[in-house]
Amino acid sequence: MGNYYVHYLTDTADLSFEMLDNVRQGRWAAVVIDNFYPAACCKKVVAALLKQQETFFRYRQENTDAYAFGNPLNPLSCRTEGYFDKVEEKYASTRQLFSDLGCNYPLDAVFQLLNSVWAGGAEIAQNDRGERFYAGDIRFIGEAPLHNDFAARDESVGALKAMAEQLTLELRQISEQLSWNLYLSSSTFGGGQLELWNRRWQQTDEAHRLPGTLMGYDEQVIADCEKTLVEPKPGRFILLRSTNYHRVLRSDDAFQRI
Repeated sequence: MGNYYVHYLTDTADLSFEMLDNVRQGRWAAVVIDNFYPAACCKKVVAALLKQQETFFRYRQENTDAYAFGNPLNPLSCRTEGYFDKVEEKYASTRQLFSDLGCNYPLDAVFQLLNSVWAGGAEIAQNDRGERFYAGDIRFIGEAPLHNDFAARDESVGALKAMAEQLTLELRQISEQLSWNLYLSSSTFGGGQLELWNRRWQQTDEAHRLPGTLMGYDEQVIADCEKTLVEPKPGRFILLRSTNYHRVLRSDDAFQRI
């Protein structure tokens, strides 16, 4: 079992379409850009968020423990009623939080970066009525099981099933999916690494979904596959193919890994 390649950068100007395409096609596990977001802003944002813990949304099952600030939508969130009514309000309040601290809104920087290198451009997905989905949830993760993320499949799982009729044909026909994370902090107790495998989800893998859960697969699906670990470091930005299997190793304090 070899090491799945991760490409590290220290300057956003060095990112290229070819690099993103290597991730999209699974040749690389990820592209990581260190110092993407200023360390001083990471500290200020984390301190401000921890003063608002009562507003966090918690989603938990036996093998998952996470909180979110924003408007999360995933099989575990169970937040479908009135979802689109809240999106623009959440965008405004999150943007204001960063602005009050004198920090740039990271979502703007991410789209600026992606639009500079991706030939087709990048934009926030919309439903069939032209309403935007929420992008840029801030998550506090203590642990996440072996899983993958694929919108074309997850529309029929858990909370998302109730919203399936609102997805556009374009979203239903997604054939590949990239995700990004920006780390604002890491656990002082260790753990919290992102583990990535060179193994894309296949329909037959559903036989390995953990019984009684909406998220998680048994480890037979990634046996003998290349893998790698990415450390969560403040200011570090990572782009990965989320249809590949990945998980977050346990951290003793979810509120330290943001």
